[in-house]
Amino acid sequence: MDSLLTLKAIEKQDWKIRVRVSRKWYHLRQNKKTAGVSMILVDENEIRMHAWMNSRIMLRVDGSILEGDIFDIENFMVKPYGNNERNQCFTGDKRIFFTDTTIVKPSTGPHDFIPKHVFNCIPLNMVGQHASQDTYLIDVCGIVRDLEPIQHFVTITGKEQIFARFVLADNRSPYRYKYASNKDFIQFHPPNYHCFKGWNSELGFHIAAA
Repeated sequence: MDSLLTLKAIEKQDWKIRVRVSRKWYHLRQNKKTAGVSMILVDENEIRMHAWMNSRIMLRVDGSILEGDIFDIENFMVKPYGNNERNQCFTGDKRIFFTDTTIVKPSTGPHDFIPKHVFNCIPLNMVGQHASQDTYLIDVCGIVRDLEPIQHFVTITGKEQIFARFVLADNRSPYRYKYASNKDFIQFHPPNYHCFKGWNSELGFHIAAA
């Protein structure tokens, strides 16, 4: 298996990766017809990458790809972002393109722990700097309340991870909350910023020492 970290924007197409589909959404044209599907893929090394398939390929493989599940994907292209491309999902210099020969199969064999989400968290005083550009997206949402003590655990690969339970107040209403659990654990970078899933699949950020 290849790692998302080792993928290169070259002519090669016989890549093979094992990833979790962290996010999946559809792109619509002005006539409301689907142009294609975007996905955020995460691998066992906690690396994430944007992937894209057009509407023709979507008709062949989209039905088998469920958000949150782990898949073995092979035969695809890796292309660099153009200099003028804007509103990327996150910082990165390349993305995956599914082709007519791309194969997507649910991963049934044993595999290392793959987090459900991976996010880069930044200090609050740097939000303005990141928000002033339009190359990649940035967001702040939710208010963390009733944060319980941070707990540590070790994955099957020996990596130490953390999780916590808390109440996340929704931006649109101060009275809408939802508890997050260890099943909604999100990998964060750098390790002294904690990021968790909350209400309506939005995100709350808690900054603390690791």
